[in-house]
Parts: sequence; C-alpha cells; structure tokens
Amino acid sequence: MAFIRAACILAIALVAALFAVENMHEVAIGIFPVGSTVTLPVYLIVLGPLAAGLIAGWMFARIAGGRARSRRLRREAMRTGGRKQAPSARETGKSAVLPAAS
Repeated sequence: MAFIRAACILAIALVAALFAVENMHEVAIGIFPVGSTVTLPVYLIVLGPLAAGLIAGWMFARIAGGRARSRRLRREAMRTGGRKQAPSARETGKSAVLPAAS
C-alpha cells in the first residue's frame, strides 16, 4: 500500500513539475478592492490555490477524524460504565484467534 501511495505522489509531482515548466509565462492579475495588479507566472496562479485547498482539506479531515474518534471513545466509556475493555478484534484490525481445544 505504501508503494502505491508513493507512486501516486510521484506521478502527481511529475505532472505538476511538467505543468510548471510549460507555463512560465507571466500574467498580470488585478486585485479588485485594492485596485493594484500583481504579475505572477501561470503555474503559480493554478497550482498555488490547488495546493492551498489540498492542505486545508487535509487539516479539516484530520480535525474531523479526531472529533469522531473522541466521540466514539466517549460513547464507549459511557456504555461500559468507565471500565476499561480490551479492544475487540474488529477495532484492532486483527483476526480473533481462539485457543486450541484440549
């Protein structure tokens, strides 16, 4: 699984690098409320907001995942009356192994 993730990241980085090399032309962007213009390369105009959106989405997903986990742990603590339980096989991702019959 780690190999597939690394291959996907490498492919995306390669496409972004090729896009940046091919789109080095400068473009003037007018900032409406201020009334000034900024000159930036096309690749920054396209890839900058994309990167910012990916980072913001990742942060929001991490925050939401932490909240969901804490809610699940709180519900489990209320259900068990505060007693600690060993994690089930489903929660740990391991298969349950039963002792051999004697």
